[in-house]
Amino acid sequence: MNYPDIKHETLGYLRYNSELDWYESQVIFYETQLSISLSTDDNDKVESALDRASSVIRDFKHYAKDAKEYAVEYAKSQVVSN
Repeated sequence: MNYPDIKHETLGYLRYNSELDWYESQVIFYETQLSISLSTDDNDKVESALDRASSVIRDFKHYAKDAKEYAVEYAKSQVVSN
């Protein structure tokens, strides 16, 4: 199936890849290039995936901070346990 490309205010220009059966895009957010791949749902709709991806991008800075803090704590625990 072929789907139209999507222009999204947060996710940029998403192009449908018929070989992989998903939409894909690359955006730069907080100086980080992100690759995005979105599949359609069972009804051939992509709106729910767009909403979820937009939410993740909006909260990206928060997720990155949490991941960094977790990595630091994990590294510290490895040093202490060895």
